[in-house]
Amino acid sequence: MNSNRTLLAGLALAPALLALALPLDEVAFRPSSELSVTRTIESTRNFSLDDMEMTMNGQPLPMDLQMEMDMSMTQKTVVTDVYGAVAGGRHAKLERTFDELAQNGEFSMRMPMMPEGGQDSTIEGASELEGKTVVFAWDEEQGDYVPSFEGEGDEDLLKGLEEDMDLRVLLPAGSVSEGDTWEVDVKKLRSVLALGGNLKVVPQGDDKPDSGMPGMDGMSDFSQMFDDLIEGDATGEYRGTREIDGVSCQVIGLKLDVRASADLTDKLEENVAESLPDGMGEVEVDHVDMEIEIEGEGQLYWNPATGIAHAFELNGTMTINMDMAFAISMGEQNMSMEQNLTMSGTFEDKVGVARN
Repeated sequence: MNSNRTLLAGLALAPALLALALPLDEVAFRPSSELSVTRTIESTRNFSLDDMEMTMNGQPLPMDLQMEMDMSMTQKTVVTDVYGAVAGGRHAKLERTFDELAQNGEFSMRMPMMPEGGQDSTIEGASELEGKTVVFAWDEEQGDYVPSFEGEGDEDLLKGLEEDMDLRVLLPAGSVSEGDTWEVDVKKLRSVLALGGNLKVVPQGDDKPDSGMPGMDGMSDFSQMFDDLIEGDATGEYRGTREIDGVSCQVIGLKLDVRASADLTDKLEENVAESLPDGMGEVEVDHVDMEIEIEGEGQLYWNPATGIAHAFELNGTMTINMDMAFAISMGEQNMSMEQNLTMSGTFEDKVGVARN
């Protein structure tokens, strides 16, 4: 009998003893001063129109639109980062040179009432940040990094930029063993879902698409979707070590199921006016609201030798709902229009880091 009790006690203690026996790893951000790396980021988005409803003066349109719409976008970002002195797990400054900011994509819309049944457009995007160096300096009072140009530059380009491209929000708070999990602060996921923040990449010249739907043109900047509110769940998991491209990396898995909302009224007011054909009169925007749902999985490969990220991959699905209302005045005629559309699709992000 005593032997049975001893066996049961041993079984009860086994998980605790096993936890004590497992090695603990520290996944920490600690780059050396003057460390220089080049990051290459490739992001792909593919969307299709699921549903659209339009009303005029509160009444449904008299015709069935029968619309099909598809949009694909690929953005490539290459930056060179140089870390300043590090103390207390924080570097005093970071110098980031935007070596390349390019975007290309395709937009297709099919509708029987359109000439030739529809239109196809190519999209080429660029940013005025390309070729410029931005210094992110830690500001103790603000508790954040404040960007400024090294040299001359338009201050408006600095708005919305994010310093963290190492995805530090995904790191565990302390030492971990393989299989350990933790909650990721979804309020800070902007630095993951829109790496680098708003990089000011915009469609160029004649390549700017014309969807014919106010508010949809120029929707290539996905960072604006995460301005106001992010909620949901995100979980990190330590998956041990793995060799990636000859580098021994600590692996963090990520699962997320989040929702975000944004009020794009001010941002898209000018875009709405430009989307209307000539002679349509003046446009007054009532509201442009966007909601987005994201489910995804990814892995962060952390280089303990350099103390920064080595690579990152994230993919999943998105559903976007946009609701807008505006008034159009043409001489003495006034009308109100409302539009609600739902699009869904996939996304994929890949990040690679090379030491200079």
